[in-house]
Amino acid sequence: MSGLTHKQKDELRYAQRLFDRLAIEPTDVEPADRPDIRFSFEGKRIGLEVTLGDSEEYLRVQSMKMSGEITGVTHPVGLHDDRKERRSKQEVQTEALTPKWEDASILDKRWAEKVKGAYETKLGKLNHPDFARFNEDWLLITGFEGPANDVVSLRESPKHLAAELSSVHPVDNGFDRVYIHFDDYLFSYINGELAVSNRVEEGT
Repeated sequence: MSGLTHKQKDELRYAQRLFDRLAIEPTDVEPADRPDIRFSFEGKRIGLEVTLGDSEEYLRVQSMKMSGEITGVTHPVGLHDDRKERRSKQEVQTEALTPKWEDASILDKRWAEKVKGAYETKLGKLNHPDFARFNEDWLLITGFEGPANDVVSLRESPKHLAAELSSVHPVDNGFDRVYIHFDDYLFSYINGELAVSNRVEEGT
């Protein structure tokens, strides 16, 4: 993978995680742009667009943690969402050391709203003249801040996600398949139907 950008390497890694989870072995996998990845599977040439469903603020805080700029717990709910004015380093550190947790169902709904936003953004780009189309067009929404592996999230996250995705105004020639892959969760949204699998629930 020499000569690839950091972004392309990440996109290929996310795509491979999806392929592994689906237990498929595509061929001729190559990085590109609009869409991000192109590959062959079951006699079809497929374009895969990859995007993160995490908030920019969440990613920024995680980067600050990795670089040692802040210490302590960095997953309080207040850090999950973007806001008009970016939090100062001191505010982030204070929140990290004194986290305020919210109900799991509220977190799952907030997560589903972020996924919907990512989906809508990519739908808007799909039919742009610069976006290459293939036999099938897939979208992968992935990230690090997904639903928890507990009874509440196992029950509530599919409900919230189905409600959010179904509220998106349909477009002609949309994505043939949409996959939402966060940790142990893999959601597929095909022909308006949402399906979910969870490794913990399935014992795999």
